[in-house]
Amino acid sequence: NCLATLAQCPVVVVPLGSVADGTPLAVALMGCPRFDARLLAVAAKMGPIMQEAFEGVKQGLADVVRKQEQQQQPLQQEQAGGKGEQQQQPSAAAVPKAAAAGVSATAAPPPAPAVDPRRLERAERFKARGNELFKAGKYADAAVEYGKAINEHPENPVYYNNRAMAFLKLFRFEQAEEECNKALRFDLKEADKAKALLRRATARSALQKHNEAERDLRQVLAVEPNNRQAREDLQ
Repeated sequence: NCLATLAQCPVVVVPLGSVADGTPLAVALMGCPRFDARLLAVAAKMGPIMQEAFEGVKQGLADVVRKQEQQQQPLQQEQAGGKGEQQQQPSAAAVPKAAAAGVSATAAPPPAPAVDPRRLERAERFKARGNELFKAGKYADAAVEYGKAINEHPENPVYYNNRAMAFLKLFRFEQAEEECNKALRFDLKEADKAKALLRRATARSALQKHNEAERDLRQVLAVEPNNRQAREDLQ
């Protein structure tokens, strides 16, 4: 805030919530001079996303603490000459395999004949797992799963689009923009193209690329003239 005052820049403070000990936490967004309205629009749009991501971070920290507590007992057994670590390692390695095996593959766009069907199936499993993690607020883990899907089938633009959304939730705006760029290189259906353009516009707005974000929003309206989000963001 001191820097913003010296630079005479507008500032919007977005409350996020409180940490474990009750201490309140907030984020200050600083904009360019004479961009007050634009900053307020960004804060109104990004505020709920930041609050949701903060809740995901708190949940992630709680998961880390719980895992550390679970690991203490095997480590103590190892120090005492036990075999706790040997018993623990197979269990830890089996978790991702069991999780991947338990995810049912969803229908994918018609694949190119040259693509190995087994890789397509694995890619869809990773995507389904990523969707589950995203819904649970574990955006970093979801991005990892989408990345695995991309490695298996890099010609499916849906995976790039999904990872872009996960990066937006993590405030990794440059990476989100790049994922949208990759998705938009494909011949997309209108709905998928609109999603990629909207997500790139959000990332570019956060990166202060306002003119480019506006162009993306106008492209959305060219594809979907009644798109409500694009119309609201252009106001």
